[in-house]
Amino acid sequence: MNRMRKIPLVVLALLALILAACGGGGSGDADDTTTTTTATDASETTAAPGTTAAPDEEMEPVTVEWWHIQNTDPMMTLWQTFADEFMEANPHVTINITVMENEAFKAALQTNLQAGDVPDLFQSWGGGGLREQVDAGLVQDIRLACFGLDRDDNDFVIGLIGSRIALGRMVIIGYAFTGACVAGLALTGNFAAAMALTFGAGVGNLAFVIPSQTLVQTRTPPELMGRLLGLRFTMVFGSMAIATGVGGFLGAIIGVPETLGLFGLVTVAAGIVGVFVPAVRDA
Repeated sequence: MNRMRKIPLVVLALLALILAACGGGGSGDADDTTTTTTATDASETTAAPGTTAAPDEEMEPVTVEWWHIQNTDPMMTLWQTFADEFMEANPHVTINITVMENEAFKAALQTNLQAGDVPDLFQSWGGGGLREQVDAGLVQDIRLACFGLDRDDNDFVIGLIGSRIALGRMVIIGYAFTGACVAGLALTGNFAAAMALTFGAGVGNLAFVIPSQTLVQTRTPPELMGRLLGLRFTMVFGSMAIATGVGGFLGAIIGVPETLGLFGLVTVAAGIVGVFVPAVRDA
């Protein structure tokens, strides 16, 4: 009552965003182990998950084609339950679910993509394949729907928060911001401030982790992806183990606040160095 109760809310909210982005009916496309929607006009507003439109409100019928690979229980039944609950709350919506095995799904999706007959909601594994779908206009950015914005607002707001910043520069900003927050922990004795700085460090971490993963996935040839990711994870987790050991040793010698400050400043320095490395800055 826990995690399983929260999952439906997430899925229903996602479906509401997709319907808002799809506009007046017809099928478009979306993409997810991450999920996106077809490039169509965002003109129709859908009732929020768990609510029903006012009886006198005429809503244009909408059909959503949803493809996924959860072909065994409990997930197959759960996905169907989520769709049924959404349709009950939004009577003008029909959700058609197509369930396939992994490889059959990939083959069928590729065929439909080439024919321009793309399901509204479908699973994707990210990386270069998804990037090609984005470049071809087969999937739609739904970040604006998350903020309740129209396309004009999206051009400004999303640009403001980073969509027009080079991925390499996002990595630099993320490193520097994370380091500054960690260093700040060494200087504060206030619990609320420490919590805020910890939150900031987490945000900064995402700001460099996500762009760096995107760069790896989009620039690595498929035949080398497994080896590169294996090397990447070995280096990441190996360095984490070393940093944990060094941090514990220094904490015992010079103190915890001083160790946090030192590690924070080193991280800030790593970000600053990236400014002077074109391969990082312009990535």
